[in-house]
Amino acid sequence: MFETQPENEFQEKAKDFWFFSYLCIGMNMKDILYLKWEQVKPNHLEFVREKTKNTTDEVIVICVPLTDFSKGVIEKYSNNQRAKNDYIFPVLNHSMNEEEKFKAKQNFTRLVNQHMKTR
Repeated sequence: MFETQPENEFQEKAKDFWFFSYLCIGMNMKDILYLKWEQVKPNHLEFVREKTKNTTDEVIVICVPLTDFSKGVIEKYSNNQRAKNDYIFPVLNHSMNEEEKFKAKQNFTRLVNQHMKTR
């Protein structure tokens, strides 16, 4: 298999989050960015999809096994704040309003998509 190495930190971050998404059963970027520390268990993540969170009466909790690579991404890019309710990745924070969170999510997704295209 032919593999190219990232040329810069943006490509490396894009690659890491793309593979994180893939290994987490295709978790979308919004769900990744909304992950909180309370959802991280020793060997898996538990989360409710943001897209369907408020659309049904029944809450469906998704359980995703954590691989060594996934744990490495969490360790490498995680937020220094590690209270249960804090976001894992420092893209969103609780002081943001919904519009600011939406823009931050769009920018992060764009970063991943653009830098994966250049690989």
